[in-house]
Amino acid sequence: MTESQTPQEFTLRGIGISPGIVSGEATLIEGGSLRIPRYRITPPEVDEQIARIQRALEETEAEIRGTRDRLAGVFGEEHLFILDSHLMILVDEMLVGETVETIRRNRWNAEGALEDTLAKHQAKFSDI
Repeated sequence: MTESQTPQEFTLRGIGISPGIVSGEATLIEGGSLRIPRYRITPPEVDEQIARIQRALEETEAEIRGTRDRLAGVFGEEHLFILDSHLMILVDEMLVGETVETIRRNRWNAEGALEDTLAKHQAKFSDI
């Protein structure tokens, strides 16, 4: 914030997910869509893209597990189910397998293939 800017004060309302009061700095992120890079790859790049998605999933799993471990001591196990569900999604064989197959079959980059796979599953859940 520059000297000519004044802070704006406003109230946000939401649904509490855990008891207590918290005070701190909030970061607001404007709504909008995330642009996922999507591009075709050449046959020699297929294995590299598969390795990229597998590395990304492993790194994300490690990050979530670390966060979960840190929070377990503070909040207790009963409040960590949302992180457990994220971990289950990351290691889901169907999700990972379909993403790898999309990379092989359609020759999309890792991000594009994952986006395709997630969109298909989202459509299935929407139909339910």
